[in-house]
Amino acid sequence: MFCFAVLPNVEQGLLANLHNYVQINAGQLGRIAERCKRIVPIAVDRAIVELINPIVEKSVTTACMTTHELVSKVRPLHRKNST
Repeated sequence: MFCFAVLPNVEQGLLANLHNYVQINAGQLGRIAERCKRIVPIAVDRAIVELINPIVEKSVTTACMTTHELVSKVRPLHRKNST
């Protein structure tokens, strides 16, 4: 029904130009092909946004926890070395 062309590395303008990367096979879809050309990029954009938000949130949480653990382990060592 539809496929994606090879996507470049994710860059800021990718989602804004998503319609350029979605190819609709009009032969298989017939009359609804034009409607799909408008709807599918919007649906894919929304799906990407729904997936990215939790991933970024989890990554930031992990980074904060890791930083906290490292700082809590390094701080006592730093105090011992400075006295």
